[in-house]
Amino acid sequence: MTDQPGGPWPDQPAPPPPGVGEMPPRYALPGSPPPGYPPPPPGYVGYPPPPGYGPPPGYGPPPGYGGYGPPLGYGAYGGPPLPKAGSAATGPLPLHPMSVGDVLDGIFKLLKANFRTIAVIVATLVIPFQILAAFLARNSFGGGSIVRAFSDPSVAQNTNSSLSTQLLRLGVYGIDILLLPFVGGAIATVVAASYLGKEIGPAEALRATRRRFFSLFGAWWTVHPLELIGLVFCVLPGVCLMALSLMIAPAIVIEDLSFFKGVKRSWNLASRRFWPVLGTMLLSALIAGVLGQVLGGVPDLLGLYVGLHWGWLLLALGASLTALIVTPIAGITATLLYFDARIRTEGFDLQVIATGLARSGA
Repeated sequence: MTDQPGGPWPDQPAPPPPGVGEMPPRYALPGSPPPGYPPPPPGYVGYPPPPGYGPPPGYGPPPGYGGYGPPLGYGAYGGPPLPKAGSAATGPLPLHPMSVGDVLDGIFKLLKANFRTIAVIVATLVIPFQILAAFLARNSFGGGSIVRAFSDPSVAQNTNSSLSTQLLRLGVYGIDILLLPFVGGAIATVVAASYLGKEIGPAEALRATRRRFFSLFGAWWTVHPLELIGLVFCVLPGVCLMALSLMIAPAIVIEDLSFFKGVKRSWNLASRRFWPVLGTMLLSALIAGVLGQVLGGVPDLLGLYVGLHWGWLLLALGASLTALIVTPIAGITATLLYFDARIRTEGFDLQVIATGLARSGA
């Protein structure tokens, strides 16, 4: 075998010279991506980033945000939170137009927070006359039980009560009735202070009410005879007058009005929302009546059963328990409806908020 110019074999061409037919290094064909860089030598770790430098934090939701619902602190419809009154003792009370549920909830919150003060007021002005009236009734049914009176009708006629005793009982009931506007004014003073975040004692409330005693007394004699006439001849006019006159005591003691201006003020406020005021008044009266009968009915029945000679003590207990519930609920209802009417028609809530901001700024 001899060497030929084509290579060692006749049909195999000779290899091209070095560098011919090869692409230059680090170059690729047109349209193809360039080749990557070679890997770093072993042991190479690169340069660390400067201190404090890193990827920017992500844009997560704000703190307290819970998905697609309204942010915390907003109402059910996504609006701003409703303003509140009250204090730590009462809990939040509505400083906005009140529904019936708001009024009923506020009644029991205010009664619970101020029960000691209200109880002292009622015990001072109401309960002594309840006890005296029960004592004067001890000879009814001959001092025996009501069961004996039903079985023997002659016992019921033997009351052993003289004319002077009967007149004294009427006088006691009359004084009790005449003190009701004063009691309502004192309760309204306590409740108004508590609603606005303050706290006053029974002595302070009675002193503040004493200054407006003649206004309260004059308003009572102006309105209640008309209510009585309306109830006697037709129930509806009397009830309507009660609703219009419901806010007299709060208006007089809070705004320091005379009896005539207090009556006019109550009628103006109540007439703007007459039917809601009437409905709330009747509902709260129903609740107070039921609670009063539950608390006072049992002692009354026991006193009639054992005989009034000693059972008058149970009658006094029942009347006192009823007075501790019925009288405060009536006064608190009137005060809350008074504030509700002023919030709806006069922007009283904005006045309270502005006053609070001014005090905090000072």
